[in-house]
Amino acid sequence: MAAEQVGTHYPEASYQDTTADLNSSDLFNLPISKRGPKLLKAILTSGIFHLVDGKLYPTSYKILNVVGNGEKEVAVWTQSHGLKRVRRNTADKFNSTKKEDFSSSIMWPGKSRVVPRGWEVPVRGKKLRVAVAVRPGFEEYLNVMRDSRTGAIHFGGYYIGSIQISDGSFTICSALRLLSL
Repeated sequence: MAAEQVGTHYPEASYQDTTADLNSSDLFNLPISKRGPKLLKAILTSGIFHLVDGKLYPTSYKILNVVGNGEKEVAVWTQSHGLKRVRRNTADKFNSTKKEDFSSSIMWPGKSRVVPRGWEVPVRGKKLRVAVAVRPGFEEYLNVMRDSRTGAIHFGGYYIGSIQISDGSFTICSALRLLSL
């Protein structure tokens, strides 16, 4: 993204004056691109990131329960492991992603541990259908994969994990499947 911000508004051979020959193999006497300083500034202002083997290191996201001025870490989401409850003691089910295992650790308004039901609207037994736009990019947030053997569609990523622990009464379907129904 930093390279995209800098753009291509400089001509291709736009270099600062040096004594370097463009065909030289002398690594200590290479020309300097005029885009360099702007590219460096764009990279440095893009935020903190970590590269491993030239690839962006997977980030983790904390799921916080905010009550008043305080906060409590409830879960952690990573691209490789999905949503995992934060272990408070050795008896906790650390790898669980079941709604019941999370709801006991959430403090709701009124300092209740029971999920409030005041805003629920009767849906006559029908499940909520969540449509997922199938687009490339930002797969750590949302990804859609089709099993080549079975043809089944699988969903993953931070958003799907967040929905799955919030309520089990829904169906996720891709936008492509909605169009064919």
